[in-house]
Amino acid sequence: MTKTIIRVGLGIIGLISIVSLQSCQIPTKRHPASSGGNFLTSSGVEESYGYSIELDYLHAEEKKLVMRLKNSTNSTSEFGQNELTILREKIQSIESKQKRISLSIQAEANDLNSDKPLSQWGSFTKNWQRQKEKIIINNPEHYVLNNDGKIIRTFTMDLSGTTDYQLGIINKFWNSTKEKSKDDDETSNDIRHYFEAQIKCDADFKLKKKIFSKTITKNKQINFKIYEQKNNSPKVVLYFNQKVKSCDVLFKNPEYPEKSYGVRLISNIDEKNQISLLRNRFEACILPDSQNLKGVEKLFLTPKYTSMTCAEEVQQITTLEEPIDGLKSRAQVLLGQQLPENFINEMNPYGALDFSKAPKLKTILISYLVFRHDFYGTLIARLAKWHADHGTQVRIIMSDVISNKKDRLMLHDLIETSNNIKVQEYRYDSENGGVWDHLSELHRTMHVKLFITLADNPSDNVVYFGGRNIHDGFVFMKTPDNSAYPDLIQYGEGKDKDEGFAPWRDYEMQIHSVALAEQVASHYLTLWQRDSQSFYVRSINKNIVSKTLADPAYFKRANDSTLIRHFMSVPFKDNEALENFYIDIFESAEKSVRLSTPYFRPTKKLGDAIQRAVARGVDISLITRLDLSGDTAAIILSEVNKAGVNRFLNKIKIFEYTEPGVILHSKVVLVDGKISFIGSVNLNKRSFVHDMEDVAMIYNSNYNKKMHQILDVYLKQSREITEVQKIAFWKKVVIGIFDKEL
Repeated sequence: MTKTIIRVGLGIIGLISIVSLQSCQIPTKRHPASSGGNFLTSSGVEESYGYSIELDYLHAEEKKLVMRLKNSTNSTSEFGQNELTILREKIQSIESKQKRISLSIQAEANDLNSDKPLSQWGSFTKNWQRQKEKIIINNPEHYVLNNDGKIIRTFTMDLSGTTDYQLGIINKFWNSTKEKSKDDDETSNDIRHYFEAQIKCDADFKLKKKIFSKTITKNKQINFKIYEQKNNSPKVVLYFNQKVKSCDVLFKNPEYPEKSYGVRLISNIDEKNQISLLRNRFEACILPDSQNLKGVEKLFLTPKYTSMTCAEEVQQITTLEEPIDGLKSRAQVLLGQQLPENFINEMNPYGALDFSKAPKLKTILISYLVFRHDFYGTLIARLAKWHADHGTQVRIIMSDVISNKKDRLMLHDLIETSNNIKVQEYRYDSENGGVWDHLSELHRTMHVKLFITLADNPSDNVVYFGGRNIHDGFVFMKTPDNSAYPDLIQYGEGKDKDEGFAPWRDYEMQIHSVALAEQVASHYLTLWQRDSQSFYVRSINKNIVSKTLADPAYFKRANDSTLIRHFMSVPFKDNEALENFYIDIFESAEKSVRLSTPYFRPTKKLGDAIQRAVARGVDISLITRLDLSGDTAAIILSEVNKAGVNRFLNKIKIFEYTEPGVILHSKVVLVDGKISFIGSVNLNKRSFVHDMEDVAMIYNSNYNKKMHQILDVYLKQSREITEVQKIAFWKKVVIGIFDKEL
């Protein structure tokens, strides 16, 4: 009965949260798209987009409520049915409003008579998301006050757009000290350490310690303790609304009371930087009717997906096929010149660097599954820190599950030593609490791979797409020796090593473009601003299809420039849109599809699409790897690939990459000699069911030809697979049990 009451209460709270979506509109500066400015009535497009986001939330609540009613007792079913009726009436009301606005927008789009795609930017300024952030104190010396006793360190709270904001404070100082100590006596935990802290804010807020919370009034100082802890679940949580502009937090170590530390918490609502201008944007994509087109041209103008940017044109793509290219290219973009000749050979990420030519960047955005504290990661962190110290806003998203202690210490140090760097350690939190939902916490990862720089100088606006991580394994083909720097990851075998080493053969590309960099940055920020409880990521675009038929000659633009659209996926929230997109890729193929992927076990629906393409006479070839030694869970992943190979054996051409000791990691799809798909997406079930992913759709035959040449190089170190692969019975059982996880 108690659980039922709690569930009903949570349902009511959910409905109240939804209603709040309609409030608190804040005017912001509008930025026209590079393709020509405002074509439609902006207020109508923005209102329609707002309804779309609200409907997404309402439908999600409807789905939860229906599931709850299925499991409810008779005593609560009547109340639940009434709740569901009210919710569905609200959905109908919003859908009715949405339809009326859409008719008006549709009429405007039709009047444009454009047979080519157009786009314009709009602003979504409603408060809609729940946000959780953390301050992790590893080293209090980074929070020391100045000589006048004033706070130096600041932390910017992402309060903009929130309906519920929580800031957890975690004390890991003594824990970090213990981990570094060799003396068992010194690492004993007989005494529980803590900081004595006090906080004062310029508006009312709530303070929660363990399970109890209390409201603190404006300008009232309150004392509390921040106890040491090992895990990342904060025991002290601050709850703020948007009235809070700043708070001062002071703390002391009672073992050394003569020294004081502090951090000023500042709201980002009044920020005036590039992130504040980009974070609320969405694109209205005005697309011509593509029913007169076929194949990949029709696919490129698809209106089906709501997390795909509008078409953008770029002039040049730099391919980075050699492992060292990614490191050198990023270093040059951040440094303004090439690394010193012997810098990489000396393997000293702290070596002398000349920053005199470093560009003045406004923003650096980074997102990777892995950001290692090794040579490569330390160098990138160092360069990003230099820019942050000179005013650049730096944002980093990485996956918490696959990170280790050294990675976290490096990234936490970046946060603690800079007022301009923020890091999100993505980890999925299960909502339902079932066994399989908790399992998702371990493998539902953030796999989006982006590196973006933004600046006033056009040539310093850069986007990187591809499959590499920030990790020495994607740079060096032999185990790097980091022994001269014990704080770095030590690769190799043995008790004194942090992890084994495997080299990865991969690909990425670099594009200089102001319009594309800002566009993809806006897309990145939708991920940054995801709802912290539901993991909902709002769409970047609203598609409007006009009645004008598409001009086939539009694609002749790609003779001199390249057409690009960027897709991002959260499959457990977007109804597995990525799977549908990749099905469309194979459905669009008329002649050939060429694939490179490290993991090959498509979903049933995608596999069926591949087979339909084969039946149409499409020539499909695949390069993958069977021996995944050195990869995580290689003992199973190798068998997973074998299962995928056996399924398509003698239906498509399959080649095993055989470069000794090297794992092929490139994620490439090439279709009909015209269009290429480059990004983070693996052709396995995880990518289409669990992981956040991104891919760039690139229309340009010359680029496609270059990618074929790169795959030809892979092919030279491959052998065609013609025989059925044997899989041990117990491994088949494991694969069957964890079917969707693999």
